[in-house]
Amino acid sequence: MSANEAPIDDRTIDQEIGARIRATREVLGVTQQLLASDVGVTFQQIQKYEKGINRVSAAMLVKLCQAMKISPMEIVGAYFPHERPSDDRLDWLQEKLLTAERKLAGVRRALRDE
Repeated sequence: MSANEAPIDDRTIDQEIGARIRATREVLGVTQQLLASDVGVTFQQIQKYEKGINRVSAAMLVKLCQAMKISPMEIVGAYFPHERPSDDRLDWLQEKLLTAERKLAGVRRALRDE
């Protein structure tokens, strides 16, 4: 943290981590129910993680990332700006983003045509 940055409180970090888990899960097209089943918790627990109500332990973060086939740095990476994903990982992420954008465009077209 630089001298100009204010410290981030734990609650804010919990909420940001939860939001990143949710965003990643949604981009990958994984439901809360499926993710919960893969890591051995209820979908309500996944909701609480995603809203930052319950703190995600290091062990659970690893399980969630393994279930989504992502690196934990994709969730916590913003707190480590000196780290950078590999070019292969960036290509994979870009492809996932393009796929999500295509799906969204299809949904928009379907809604417009109704």
